Amino acid sequence: MMGFCKTVLIITAILYISLFALNAIIPPRNAYSKHRVVYDEYPVLVAHRGGRGIYPENTLEAMRISYNRYHVDLLECDIQMSKDGHFVLLHDFWTNRTTNVNAQVQDLTLAELKKIDVGYYFTEDGVTFPMRGKNITFTTLEEMLDEFYQKPVKMSIELKDKKTESVDRLVEILSKYKDINKQVCIDCSNHPMQKYFRSKVGDFYCTENDEIEGIMMGLFGVLKLSRLYYFIQPNPVEYYFAPYKSMRGFDFLADELYKVLQNELDSPFMYFTVNNELEMARAIALNAKGIITDRPDIAFKVFNALKVRNITESYEKKYEHFNVPSKRTSWEFSTWYMKCLEWIGGNLPIVAILGIMISIPVGLLLIIFKVVITVVCFVGGAFTSKKRQSLTQANNNHRRAYAPKQKTKSE
Repeated sequence: MMGFCKTVLIITAILYISLFALNAIIPPRNAYSKHRVVYDEYPVLVAHRGGRGIYPENTLEAMRISYNRYHVDLLECDIQMSKDGHFVLLHDFWTNRTTNVNAQVQDLTLAELKKIDVGYYFTEDGVTFPMRGKNITFTTLEEMLDEFYQKPVKMSIELKDKKTESVDRLVEILSKYKDINKQVCIDCSNHPMQKYFRSKVGDFYCTENDEIEGIMMGLFGVLKLSRLYYFIQPNPVEYYFAPYKSMRGFDFLADELYKVLQNELDSPFMYFTVNNELEMARAIALNAKGIITDRPDIAFKVFNALKVRNITESYEKKYEHFNVPSKRTSWEFSTWYMKCLEWIGGNLPIVAILGIMISIPVGLLLIIFKVVITVVCFVGGAFTSKKRQSLTQANNNHRRAYAPKQKTKSE
């Protein structure tokens, strides 16, 4: 057992050193040829779900306010397909969080969805609901595209559905708008759907990272092996949406990510969901290329105060301290596997994490190798033994056949 552990440690150490050496000399690669969606200046101001902190989320009304009043550069939204093949803007699979109806979008027709009050649960103080009965209903994808097509604003469209028919339908709708690939960036939150979308359109459309790509980006960035990873797996992502609230041990504001993805591969980072001035100012100071926020009104003030964009609207108050709190705090991981990663990253040093990641497969490979050798030797030994027995039997038969016959007494 000690000999086995020693072998595992030696191989792990050799691989450990080799990985870092390769990471230092091998250049990362992009899977896309060039940027389709181009911004005039950074950082980019992104209205999360159209600006869900100022108006009911994922509605045309929220987007109009964000664009016209706060001059956002990018409108982010989520879409799902109705029973009769129409896309409506909605984040959740069920409608009950934001409306007074409890149903799944896929079970309702567009006509039925248009009767639902999308502003029903919108509140700023948790007590009053000022948007109820204001005739705010579901927005369709076509309504959003028709409103902002060829205007100086980009659109980030996240497809929530997990069916290839939804991807096909999305491509069909987008193809109706000439040069729309210069204005929209697509994210299929489900990894297989993202792969299917890219296989269908190539690099014609800009794509963002799905959840798996975000995890791999963060993991290999923390391990400081991003260059090697993106050499083996060329980067398909044009713009990365990363959480501002980092997990313990996994810092998405780390220099390693900037140096490789943002600087070497030209894939800018946009951080979500940043809803107060202090965090916005810090992210901008750390060279974030985009601020994704529920509160474009707050971000607009911060951008103006820091003079990071040509915003002309003046304010009586000069913002010297960025500390205005927000009830809608920045996003945090909630799924069980991300919590496991968070615990590992917060309780183990990175060297130990990488060592474990290498030693476990090395140990398993050695065990498999030993099992295979044992089986081969056993089968080979059994075959050899059987063959030896066959040869011995043949020799005995040969001797008996050609041995001189003994004379009988009668002879």
